[in-house]
Amino acid sequence: MNTFELEIVTSEKVYALRKIISINVPAQKGRLTVLARHEPFVCSLVGGNVEIINADNVEEKWMLDGGYMSVTPRRVTLLATSVKNEG
Repeated sequence: MNTFELEIVTSEKVYALRKIISINVPAQKGRLTVLARHEPFVCSLVGGNVEIINADNVEEKWMLDGGYMSVTPRRVTLLATSVKNEG
């Protein structure tokens, strides 16, 4: 599978920088899934669960309080108010 980089950032620290297969986020207009080589865009996020499939094909869950997501074909950056790794 194709992978891309994920970075999760708050004002306090960088929580994750890793290779992933997909990410599913709570966007302003509903849930949104991003895969490798996605067209670039920026969107606002609302509070909720972020579901990540990492490069080892293992699901990770994070709780997000809101923020923004920037997407390029090779990287997704979540700029979050706060996040918590749920496993």
